[in-house]
Amino acid sequence: METNLISSETVKKLFQETWRQQSKYYDYRKPLFTQMFMGQHPLAWKDQHPHGCERHLSTFERYNIIPEYCFSCYKVLAEPRTVVELFKLMLVFERMTLEQDNTRKCMTENRPGVEGAYKGIIYSRSLTEAQGIAEKLAELIGKNISNKVPVTIKRGCSEYVARFPYYALSGTGTLEYNPRWREIEHSVNVQWSSRPTPAPGHIHQPGIYTAEDAQAMMGWLKYAATIGDASYRKISWPLQPFHNVTRPTPYTPPADDEADGN
Repeated sequence: METNLISSETVKKLFQETWRQQSKYYDYRKPLFTQMFMGQHPLAWKDQHPHGCERHLSTFERYNIIPEYCFSCYKVLAEPRTVVELFKLMLVFERMTLEQDNTRKCMTENRPGVEGAYKGIIYSRSLTEAQGIAEKLAELIGKNISNKVPVTIKRGCSEYVARFPYYALSGTGTLEYNPRWREIEHSVNVQWSSRPTPAPGHIHQPGIYTAEDAQAMMGWLKYAATIGDASYRKISWPLQPFHNVTRPTPYTPPADDEADGN
């Protein structure tokens, strides 16, 4: 496979130049965000509820049902092994061309009980679409980062799978939407109809790094310092860890030098 690996030095220069330009706009009284969205805004998805995933997750938590909309939601998941690889994945996401400009995000995993540390997610509205994206993403990651970064397909949110394990399956044995839930969802929609429509959140534009983007990058690096991922020192100066972040499984750095040595 022809490769054009993104170097750690490229990532270092990108972060430090972004921070130099944008940190003066950062409000240190606010918590650091650790997600960066790209592509189509989540609220712009076809047939999406005006309140998007907030409505769906709230319905799940309150009524213990999975909304019908979420049964056709599939995620292509890449799991960088270090924070350096997370930055490189951000650049891969920037360069990707997708027919639907699918929503994608880079993030650190902060949810209690959910395993993993660094994640890149591309959202799709069918399994077939997700399979095509996964193949393309795996090829790009192999050329630009490492062929040891796993790429898989997941269905919907981890919160759903924890409570309804068969929701995660495809084919025989998968959980199907219960038609009796539609009455509950209709009641939910009535309740939500009086709420103001949320303003779209920040979407990162490729090659343009704002104060919000700089804040997300700093959040990733402080997270790395918190969990013991020493690779962050290849990008940044020493940082104070977060005091309220714990992971269900300890962080284990990759054994090979390829993960952050380029």
